Amino acid sequence: MLVATWMTADPVTVTPHARLKEAEDLMTKHEFRHLPVVDQGKLVGILTMNDVRKASPSPATTLSRGEVNYLLDQIVVSDVMTRDPITVGADTPVEDAALLAYRHKIGALPVVQEGRLVGIITQSDLFDIMMSIFQAGEGNRRISIEGMPRELGSFRKVVDILDEYRTPFSSILVFPQRDSGLYTYFVRVPDRQLPEIIEALKVAGMPATHVS
Repeated sequence: MLVATWMTADPVTVTPHARLKEAEDLMTKHEFRHLPVVDQGKLVGILTMNDVRKASPSPATTLSRGEVNYLLDQIVVSDVMTRDPITVGADTPVEDAALLAYRHKIGALPVVQEGRLVGIITQSDLFDIMMSIFQAGEGNRRISIEGMPRELGSFRKVVDILDEYRTPFSSILVFPQRDSGLYTYFVRVPDRQLPEIIEALKVAGMPATHVS
């Protein structure tokens, strides 16, 4: 899967010269936590709600709301935005984008194509992708097979057993287990013939350790 499939295309933006209060109102209205900053078509920064909070007076301030708004109105976006933010391309694999966001502890990645902003992908988007991969909440049942060795043909055995029982699968995922050299298989199948399939897996040396 590519970023282009999951990003928000043509996102709402703000200029670096906009008043911070205007940007805050825009983010509040649309329930955004991140706002790309664009100047003459070029991405120059990103503004986060955390940036806005840091620039705002403390909640314990003795200033009136009018005075607070006046102070915020003196601040422009370029004063507090993150300049030259980390970006990805529309053709970047989503797992690479997720790793980039994780390593840099950032909640959103502007998507740039040929020097222009074309979208934004956020932590929420990446979480939606994860839910889609695992098909959480879907009607099918998930069989977990733990402790599988790295052997040629073991994955094929699972598919052969499903073919034998004419059971379609909606997903098969293979994950390495941490520091063990072994793997976990997640197989999502309909309810029908589930006991028979599990027994066949066990007979083939692939014990199903969990069904949900």
